[in-house]
Amino acid sequence: MKASNIIFSLIMIGLSIYIFTYSMSLGKDASLFLIIISIPLFVFSIILLFMTVKEKNIVSEKVQVERRKQFKFVFAIITMILYTLVIEYLGFYLTTILLFISTVFILSEEPIKRSVRSYVVLLFTAAVIVGIVYSLFKFMLNVPLPELL
Repeated sequence: MKASNIIFSLIMIGLSIYIFTYSMSLGKDASLFLIIISIPLFVFSIILLFMTVKEKNIVSEKVQVERRKQFKFVFAIITMILYTLVIEYLGFYLTTILLFISTVFILSEEPIKRSVRSYVVLLFTAAVIVGIVYSLFKFMLNVPLPELL
C-alpha cells in the first residue's frame, strides 16, 4: 500500500503541474476552472506523499467490504450508465427523478419503509431537487438540457 500511495501521489503531482501549465496557455476565462482543479490536486497529492513517507496509516491494509455493499456499488454504477443512455430519450427531468429514486433505494443502508407516505415524500423530494437543478441550469445558467422526445 505504501508504494502504491507514493506512485499515485507522484502521478497526481505531475498531472496537477501539467494541468496548471496547460491552463496558462488558454485564455483568462477558460483557464480558471483548470487552475481551480489543479491547485487542490497538487496540495492533496503532496499531503498524501508526506503522510505516506511518514508511515501514518491512512487506510487499513486489509479493508474488507461486504459482498452486499460491492453489489450495491456495481448496481449503482450500472444505473448511472443506463441514465446516460436513456436521458436523451426521456429527457432530463423524468430520467433524473428516476435516477434519484433508484439511487436512494440501491444505496440506502436500511430498507425504505413500504408505506404510501414514504414513497410520496421520496417522490416529492426528488421532484423538488431535480426542479431546482433544472431551473438553475435552464434559466440562470442558460444551459440547454435534454428534453422529452
